[in-house]
Amino acid sequence: MGFKHQLCIFHAKKSLNKQLKVFKDKFHLSEEEFEEYHQQLKMIKDLFDLNDYDEAEKELQSLIFRKDEFHLAIYEIIRKSISPRYKIFIYYLKDKGIEKTSNKIENAFQKTMPKSRKRTFKTKRGVLKRIYRRDLIWNDNRKKNLKINKVFERVHKLLMKKHI
Repeated sequence: MGFKHQLCIFHAKKSLNKQLKVFKDKFHLSEEEFEEYHQQLKMIKDLFDLNDYDEAEKELQSLIFRKDEFHLAIYEIIRKSISPRYKIFIYYLKDKGIEKTSNKIENAFQKTMPKSRKRTFKTKRGVLKRIYRRDLIWNDNRKKNLKINKVFERVHKLLMKKHI
């Protein structure tokens, strides 16, 4: 649809934590080792919270050249997960019309959806299809409510007649 994509910062941080947990389980790290790794990862995740695009870009770019400062697992996370797409983690700083963590599609339909469903909303056809379906559901619910209201009115009238 011709728009810049912003990766959700919340989910990016969550993904980095998950990658570290997988590494811990795979290599049977002690709690002390894991905490040390986690502190390094936290320092990196804090870069996503900077408020200046140029500063954040510079810091995130420099991570790849600071190999000796990080444990091997953390450096692999940087190399594989952050370095190739760091700009789409911080694009919201450049364009103030983009939200940092919220998915506008989910906000519009007020529910969290699986990734496969969200993909359909990235096309005009997918959005129009969803609106059409929601309209059908709304109409069906409205018809059901009208039927329930009519039944309620009849019951109410019968009860009122018996009390008079």
